Amino acid sequence: MTPASIPALEVDVTIPVGREHAAVQAHFTLPEGILVIFGPSGTGKTLTVRAVAGLVAATGTIRVGGETLLDAEADVNVAPEHRRVGYVPQHAALFPHLSARDNVAFGLRVRGSRNDSGSLAERWLERLGVSHLADRMPVRLSGGESQRVALARALAPDPRVVLLDEPFNSLDLTTRREMRRVVRQVQEASGVPMVFVTHSPREAIEMGDHLVRYGVGGSQEEGRPEDLVEEDLE
Repeated sequence: MTPASIPALEVDVTIPVGREHAAVQAHFTLPEGILVIFGPSGTGKTLTVRAVAGLVAATGTIRVGGETLLDAEADVNVAPEHRRVGYVPQHAALFPHLSARDNVAFGLRVRGSRNDSGSLAERWLERLGVSHLADRMPVRLSGGESQRVALARALAPDPRVVLLDEPFNSLDLTTRREMRRVVRQVQEASGVPMVFVTHSPREAIEMGDHLVRYGVGGSQEEGRPEDLVEEDLE
């Protein structure tokens, strides 16, 4: 856990969803490890991680490692590029004109203009098992390879938390199983806390150290995955 038992992530926000008076309520805490946001489509899971990343407007408070990223009452709203929050969307969203190496190095340069961004990017590609693909363009990567590169890009700038928004949805079953193992291994080795969004009971139970269950209107319950998810595994 973070020093002095400070939670890795604390979220207590209201997120408008566009319809008049409609909003998603998100309230949960991640002590350490992997927290799964679990629930059906349309309940605000993606909106929540995008709010943590600073990509959508929200009111309330968000704290990472005890540092305030959002406090609407105090007029604090840290810009996305300064939050040190890694984000892996459902589709890897790699820059199509950059190689795998340069995709990973891009985040390093944005966050600090590192002179050794290329070599550090290669080290992260190696940790994710795709260093042999460093020179490939995204169009020549498989779905699993693309998500490994996207995860390397999220981890390389030394984030305080990484958000994974249903990252395996477009992958076949065999690749999904492999990527679950990869994410778990990387999290345990790096110690970086992660938030993993899914509507899959199997992924929720296999991936989560902690879980927040979503329903209509946002977060509803927090607890252990095995206590909150019916094991009707796909």
